[in-house]
Amino acid sequence: MKYLYLILLLFAVNSYAQTDSTSNNIVQPQEDLCLYVVEETDKFTGEISYNSPYIENISFIKYKSKSITRQYVSLSIYDTYLSGYDNNGLIILFKSGKKISRANEKIDVNYSTGGNWNYSAFFTPTASEINLLKSEEIIGFKLYIFNSDLTGGNLIKTYANCVLVSPKVPVKKKK
Repeated sequence: MKYLYLILLLFAVNSYAQTDSTSNNIVQPQEDLCLYVVEETDKFTGEISYNSPYIENISFIKYKSKSITRQYVSLSIYDTYLSGYDNNGLIILFKSGKKISRANEKIDVNYSTGGNWNYSAFFTPTASEINLLKSEEIIGFKLYIFNSDLTGGNLIKTYANCVLVSPKVPVKKKK
């Protein structure tokens, strides 16, 4: 079943990136890419989780219980260089020049396969960061001293729109 999911995901990514040769416009996929978001219900708590596909080492996660919604962004970079274990700093760069910058964000380091190290961040985005992720194309990100250039920024934005929900702003009552 896992392999079927990967094949369907690859098909979706290829469909998304195809262009019409006569007009150079991106052809919309035949199916809704949100169908590739994995939804699971915890049999013990009833909490529902939504996980986007891992596209260019970025994914979006949402947990919903009866009254609480928690949302996260996951980023990873693999490198052969070990920089130590006390690393901080995250920057997400958008095509428009806007950035999400978190100088004190903790970057986790774990050994990976093939002599690589996995540098990762897992954070809760603010309302303004959610709006950026849902409306702007990501072109790259940096974790501590390691950076990653992206080519699938529009696909990542699509999945941000599938998973992330902009928090409602409370209305202030007039006195």
